[in-house]
Amino acid sequence: MFKAIQIRKSILAALAAIFVFVASSQSLAQEGKTHDGKPSHSLYKGAKALQFRITNNFVLTDFQGVALSGKKHISKNSAIRLGANLYTEFSTEDEDRRIFSSDTTIASSDAENSAQMLILEMQYIRYASIERRIKLFWGAGPSLRFNREIIETDYYDGFNNISRRLRDENKSWGTGATGVIGVEWFATSDISFHTEYILSIMYEWQKIRDDDASGTNFVSISSEETGIQVYASNVRFGLSLYF
Repeated sequence: MFKAIQIRKSILAALAAIFVFVASSQSLAQEGKTHDGKPSHSLYKGAKALQFRITNNFVLTDFQGVALSGKKHISKNSAIRLGANLYTEFSTEDEDRRIFSSDTTIASSDAENSAQMLILEMQYIRYASIERRIKLFWGAGPSLRFNREIIETDYYDGFNNISRRLRDENKSWGTGATGVIGVEWFATSDISFHTEYILSIMYEWQKIRDDDASGTNFVSISSEETGIQVYASNVRFGLSLYF
């Protein structure tokens, strides 16, 4: 069953709200210029940026929920943002239970787990006004997601001399759109901090297959689900490096 991301309050959201309030109250009406008259930001056509998320313990990590996130300005008021993430994992687990008196194996199990995930996102970002110190932006764009997890387990019953193999596979596809709204503040002309909120609407397809092979017996059960899911992120606090 799909699980929507729960909207939760956090200290990160509180810090972001305080930051926006203090900065906006001091300089919302000021133009984005330094003392020498040069722009205090990098919002111009051709500008590029890498984006990172700042977590509760102020550690830089992925942004948009993806490992790589960047944007390029196609004008001073608009940009295209791309995000991509490829994740893979593999693990094994072995367990043996033996009779102490004869050191004979009475039961054993070997398990292998593997998982893959791919996320691709693109958003068109529009800035309301780049002259303000606190720059409001919003945007939307398509999203594509793929997940697969496989668990394979081999059991051996030494008392009855029976072997059993289980294989569980869960994979899903999702396609839809994401919307974002947030604010950005430039600490220097090349470094900015931003907070944003993301809402995603996805059409998802999921297939679950369970195989059970014991001796000469084989049972396979499959099920499929489709539906529209809505995912809402908590408020995100991030850092952008322009170049």
